[in-house]
Amino acid sequence: MRIIFIIISIMTNENDLLILADSFKEVVEKKNEEIKELKKVIISIYGVIRIASINEDDEIVEALRTYLSDYMENEFSYPE
Repeated sequence: MRIIFIIISIMTNENDLLILADSFKEVVEKKNEEIKELKKVIISIYGVIRIASINEDDEIVEALRTYLSDYMENEFSYPE
């Protein structure tokens, strides 16, 4: 009887680990997508800053700062 309990216990733990692994995989995939989007934003902003610095255009820099502030608040949030 004790052997059956041990086998059931191991199966439950293995099942829990499989569920945990699937959950972890989903979280990693979601974070990878967020990183891809953030990478696009960073590359775009870098290009605009280079052009703005060549043209000495402070208005573009101010617009970028505003955009980044909004982006950080709305798109790049941390879980509470």
